[in-house]
Amino acid sequence: MSRQRIGPAEEAFSFLGDGLRLAILQALAERETDAGPRERTIAYSDLRRAVGERDSGKFNFHLRKLTGRFVTRTDDGYRLREPGREAVRLLERGVVDAEANFESTDVDESCPLCGAGIRVVYDDHHILTTCDTCAGLFGMDGCPSGTITGAVLPPATVDGRDPESLFYRAHRVLERRLHDMVDGVCLECGGDVVANLRYCDDHESSAERTCTACNTSYPALAELVCETCGRGRVTHPLFGNPDVGDDVCPPPVRDGDLTAWDRFYAALSWSVNPSERGELAFQHPDHGRRLVVDSELNLVG
Repeated sequence: MSRQRIGPAEEAFSFLGDGLRLAILQALAERETDAGPRERTIAYSDLRRAVGERDSGKFNFHLRKLTGRFVTRTDDGYRLREPGREAVRLLERGVVDAEANFESTDVDESCPLCGAGIRVVYDDHHILTTCDTCAGLFGMDGCPSGTITGAVLPPATVDGRDPESLFYRAHRVLERRLHDMVDGVCLECGGDVVANLRYCDDHESSAERTCTACNTSYPALAELVCETCGRGRVTHPLFGNPDVGDDVCPPPVRDGDLTAWDRFYAALSWSVNPSERGELAFQHPDHGRRLVVDSELNLVG
């Protein structure tokens, strides 16, 4: 990040380092109850009353600091600009100041790598699925032992929900996010996503450890990174790929509707081999179906 970008950003964040300014933004956000373009304004007197600040000089000072960058002033009053809305969203999601935790909890599913039981835990805003028996899928720094998947969910989403429902929700959210990233678009900022298909030619892993060459238990992975905001994901090349969908699962996997976890679980059962053109060919171990993915994660065969 350049110094030119850090300077204005640092100044903007310093503007928000005051409880009264945040209260003004939240009061304006509470008036924006309609979906779509928000044009509704709040009169000065109503805004001051909603915030509860009796000192008019203090209120005016902080409102002026917000106006222009986070708040727009019109003939009818005040309304939020998009940066102001984004600041309120961060507060509502609990990303900046909230905490949510729950103990490592057993889930009624099995590890796709060894068949043992699995657990779900919340750590550093991530829902993590882990196995107590094997090395898991990822052996990278920062990943707990036995990590199979990780998905970002803010504290506001986690708070008050039971761990098992969060396990299924996290994989559903992860799959939906991957759909658009594989398609080349970051939903966080609208930027372009670059895909990198990775295959470990020297892959060797076991139940006790991940591969020392690639730090994973599966030889093929897709890395997806947004060129604008830097948001990144690592996934199985078939999971979250909008061209694949339920085709990755041999029917029927279970009674009832398939979950995102079912599709992830099934994807790891496919064998994989590289081709001379930089593509990866996946084959199901039972019914023999073959899927070919190119370097940009397009399904080409």
